[in-house]
Amino acid sequence: MRLPLSITALLIAATPLAAQHQYSLNVDSPASAMTWDGTTSLGDLKGNKSLNATGTSALLLDNSSAPFGGGEFNGGHLGTNPATIYAWIPNILPFLPPLAEIWVKNLDMEARSPHFSIASSGNFSTDLTMTILSGEIEVQDLTGGTTITPLAGTVANPYTANGTITESGGQVHGHIPIDISISSSSGSISFSFSMVGDIYADADIQSSGMNLASSVFIHGLQATFDVTGGTPNTGTYLAYSLRGLGSTSVNQLGITLDLDRAALAATGNSDSNGNESWSLRVPNMVGTQAWFQACQMGVTSNTITDSIQ
Repeated sequence: MRLPLSITALLIAATPLAAQHQYSLNVDSPASAMTWDGTTSLGDLKGNKSLNATGTSALLLDNSSAPFGGGEFNGGHLGTNPATIYAWIPNILPFLPPLAEIWVKNLDMEARSPHFSIASSGNFSTDLTMTILSGEIEVQDLTGGTTITPLAGTVANPYTANGTITESGGQVHGHIPIDISISSSSGSISFSFSMVGDIYADADIQSSGMNLASSVFIHGLQATFDVTGGTPNTGTYLAYSLRGLGSTSVNQLGITLDLDRAALAATGNSDSNGNESWSLRVPNMVGTQAWFQACQMGVTSNTITDSIQ
């Protein structure tokens, strides 16, 4: 199995509950309409203010299927269609060129929240915080001067989202209200930018096969990972990623992990019941997040994620 093994780089994380299930919800872009608006130090922004959400939203659920009990948003890659948002600041003299033209390009955002309860109806309420992972704003002023400002690391104002997480047709369905408000500057122009709308996203319900669970982890102590429901008496592997959910092919096992650039954390052999356990020391790297998944020949588990305490 060609997964790089680097014990010194291993960052251990775990879920606060023993059987949480990680989902990556795919955004239904045509159904996920949003509008944007904004103002700057030179005046209000004008332009086509309709767009749609794209990408994924990462959701950690207490149960793999309804009733879900609770969950938390813990990442994802949310973008916009169109990928470039164009706006301008009109001149007070309408026959003159705009005071500035603005392009917001290639936004990649993630949503995070504390753990929240999900009612039997699917309703939830939580505080959501959106962070820009990548993207930029380009401003061209009246003189033709251009300033490009990276937006990575910009954190939007937290807001309360009242949405739903339900199950039907073998899928998890998420309705996630969006109310993003960002303030920044580019060159000599400061601006406030907002996006409001509703994201609708779905993922297939995970099967009840191999399951990975873990204890709560505290730096400097031993942490345990437990696999149940695997193939008996079979080589079993624990993989991890420091980058998030994604895709890593392991041709030797005939599988694709749901992790981005996965590496090997531990190996073993399952017992006669298909179970395996590992105990690993948690490094002193408080706040670092990692993602984990177990696998065997032709079989993968759920993924788990959290930050070191």
